[in-house]
Amino acid sequence: LKTAKSMSETERIFSSTTRKVGDHGETGLLWKNEDRLPESRTIALRRLYSLEARLAKDPQLSTSAKTWYLPHMGVINPSKPNKVRVCFDAAAKSHGYCLNDFLHKKEDL
Repeated sequence: LKTAKSMSETERIFSSTTRKVGDHGETGLLWKNEDRLPESRTIALRRLYSLEARLAKDPQLSTSAKTWYLPHMGVINPSKPNKVRVCFDAAAKSHGYCLNDFLHKKEDL
C-alpha cells in the first residue's frame, strides 16, 4: 500500500512533468528516487543476439508469421480524465500501406 507521503510525491512529480505538446499530452516517468539506473544495454543486446541466433538456426521461425509494427498513443476520454488508454493505429501508413489494407473488413452488424 502507498503511504500519503509517497502519493503526494507521485502527484508532485506528475503535475510538474505533465504538459500539452501539440494535440497530445506528455508526462515524465514517475521515478521513485534520483539514483542512476544500472547499465541495461548489455542484457538487451544479449537477448537480441540470442533471438537472432535462434532464428538463424531455424529459418521457418523467422518466416512463419507476418510482422507489422503498430504505432500507438495514449487517449483520454473526457468523461474519464484520470485514465489513459493505449490506442493502436492500424491506419498509420508505411511505404503507402497500412495494416488495415491487409485485413478483411468486418460487415456491420
